[in-house]
Amino acid sequence: MDVRDLPKVVLSRGCQRLVEAWDGWRGGRLLPRKAEMNLAHLSEDLPWLALLEVIDKDLARLRVAGSSLRDVYGMEMTGRNLKDLTDPADWPRRSARYLAQVGQPCGAYYFRRDTLPDGKIVSYETLALPVDADAEGRQRHMLCIISPLQHWYALDEPAAPHRVPMPTAFQYVDIGAGHPDVT
Repeated sequence: MDVRDLPKVVLSRGCQRLVEAWDGWRGGRLLPRKAEMNLAHLSEDLPWLALLEVIDKDLARLRVAGSSLRDVYGMEMTGRNLKDLTDPADWPRRSARYLAQVGQPCGAYYFRRDTLPDGKIVSYETLALPVDADAEGRQRHMLCIISPLQHWYALDEPAAPHRVPMPTAFQYVDIGAGHPDVT
């Protein structure tokens, strides 16, 4: 998918606001720098935002994770390594995807469906867009928003506390540098 198609594809207002803000921050360049992010543009969405620093194949640190993510996953996520929050069988694919996104660079758009203990199914739309580091030699980050497509998401216990499930549908977003072959 091309980044220019996102405004027509994303379903949630939170993902739409992220696309608009990110595109404004980058101007005519491939990526915005982290220091150029003005989160005031996303003030309504802060509880659903995460800033992920992908350091290597075994370390993807959540630098910031909003309070709604804590509620959904049943734990504080800021400062945690995403590897520790992922089922070990899923980590190689998740790690490869994030490494590809910061290396290419490109974004990702995906859905996830969680089945809650009471049998309810909750769907989330997620958009992750790359942000360049402020200093040379530092790693790129991924700015992510997870948008619930239902409004009663926080009324139930998390489906799998302490684990972040893999998406049920995933695609890369070409921001102008192509997209990787990693699936």
